[in-house]
Amino acid sequence: AAAQVTEGRGVETAGETVAHVDAESEAISVGGLDLEVVGLADKVTWYFGTPTLFVPLEDAQAIAFRGQPLAMGVAVQGAPTAAPVGLLSLTNSEVIADLERPLQSSTETIALLNFLLWIVAAGIIGSMVYLSAMERSRDFAVFKAIGATNRSLLGGLIFQAFLLSIASAVVAAVIAQLLIPAFPFAVEIPLAVYARLGVIVLTVGLLASVAGLRRAVTVQPALAFGGP
Repeated sequence: AAAQVTEGRGVETAGETVAHVDAESEAISVGGLDLEVVGLADKVTWYFGTPTLFVPLEDAQAIAFRGQPLAMGVAVQGAPTAAPVGLLSLTNSEVIADLERPLQSSTETIALLNFLLWIVAAGIIGSMVYLSAMERSRDFAVFKAIGATNRSLLGGLIFQAFLLSIASAVVAAVIAQLLIPAFPFAVEIPLAVYARLGVIVLTVGLLASVAGLRRAVTVQPALAFGGP
């Protein structure tokens, strides 16, 4: 498969290669084979930043199989009706899943940390809402004394929790975009992730508001007429 060259040109003859844009040399030696870097391509790293080289088939065979006429895979256009005997036909998504197998343990760890951090975030926002509710106990008592319902108090707490959650999500999204160039490998954040983030933020805000609801509900209206 050919890479989309961002600088220079593509591979034309044996002994040439297209490397990642981070390549610092015009010549690369792989498996004892000297290659001339004739082009650079972006976003062609694998396995958390491992650079990928694009070379002619004969050079790849010289590096991997000592020149034997073998190939581990062949990229084709379209969908083949049947694969030759001894070969397996894979779709693009299946190839991507196969390449991501070495990353499975790492991605599972990241997913677990992500889940734990969301629990921490809900706890922090819940604590802030609860402390705010404690400080506003007299305000809640005044509201109750003038006829405010628990539902209206809950609405205010939910709004406060949503505001904190949304502000935190916006700050996190900005920081994520600023950190992307610092990673040694390509990082992309799809729009679907931000949509999912919005749903999670609203859920976290709703759960966090429950922490202050109990305090608001148990406040007695008589507190509004008490001393300092």
